[in-house]
Amino acid sequence: MENETLYHGTCKAFVKLASQYEGKFGPSDFMWFTPEIEHAKMFAESWQKARGLARLKQMFETEIDPSLAEPVVLEFSSERLRELVREDDAGAVAYRAMGPVEIN
Repeated sequence: MENETLYHGTCKAFVKLASQYEGKFGPSDFMWFTPEIEHAKMFAESWQKARGLARLKQMFETEIDPSLAEPVVLEFSSERLRELVREDDAGAVAYRAMGPVEIN
């Protein structure tokens, strides 16, 4: 794969978690990325909806301050990600990469 800009749609809660756990964004060992920024924005915004907030509560095993569900879209260079596997995500191009990832 040539160097490509990829995006990861998430929320403040996961960015905070990743900064505390050396780039690990959650319980799984992989993350999803897309070259389509609008798709990443859509996913990031989903954390603010009732289903997203319920999922955050389940994942963090506690009530989450709604401000931590604020959308965040992170930008990465594909060259800095490991083991990218191309997959289809509801009609959008997506790549699964093994984590953790470096964030700055």
